[in-house]
Amino acid sequence: MTLVGAGAVARRGPVHLCGELFQVAGGDLTHPYDAGAYLLRGSRSVLIDCGSAEGHRALLANLRRLGVAPGDLAAVYATHGHYDHVSGLARLREAADVPLWLHPAEHDAVRRGDGLRTSAELLYDRPFPPLAVEHALRDGQVLAGGVRVIHTPGHSPGSVCFLLETGGRRVLLAGDTLWGGFHPALGSDIVAWRRSLDRLLLEDFDVMSFGHVISHLVVDAHAKVAAARERLGVLFDPWFVPPKAA
Repeated sequence: MTLVGAGAVARRGPVHLCGELFQVAGGDLTHPYDAGAYLLRGSRSVLIDCGSAEGHRALLANLRRLGVAPGDLAAVYATHGHYDHVSGLARLREAADVPLWLHPAEHDAVRRGDGLRTSAELLYDRPFPPLAVEHALRDGQVLAGGVRVIHTPGHSPGSVCFLLETGGRRVLLAGDTLWGGFHPALGSDIVAWRRSLDRLLLEDFDVMSFGHVISHLVVDAHAKVAAARERLGVLFDPWFVPPKAA
């Protein structure tokens, strides 16, 4: 894998997904270390995840293309507290005081900058910048913009999905609940993960996006979650090569 430098500008602009939802970060948009991050534009726009510190400048460029400055952001809603999903907030806060919403199961690791629990040292050979966490995400909570929180432990104890409606579509933003990695150091729990996927199958959504690789909405999403549930835990890959060693 050829990595883009930390200061590189994204080669692609933001991707309009539907309604007021845009993808503004991800491996093919900002930096290979970045998980997908999404802007829900509104009177006070919010970011759902914000990528890694490496992709920060490219993320800002994509926000500017959409007419959004850091000071316009009401919050970052985090799918979980891993390096590739939220470490970029430390850089974002150099420009504006953007509050972080995170499930309580991951507050301690993020506040302390735990290199293992946040995956920073385990997968990326980077330190995690300790981050203040202002607000707790709770299962069933409805946030600004009509974003509903679904607690889906498995990949990590505090993993959540977000369900929202925009542009006439019910969108599931699944983070790493879909296709995320498993490792004891992350607090992964295969039994809890099965229950989380079973629960998602009871929800009503028709399109989705998830943590890595894609920059479009996946259609026939409910069926694809069902297929993922059938595959979960069938075979683990002990030879997985993390990004830091790729």
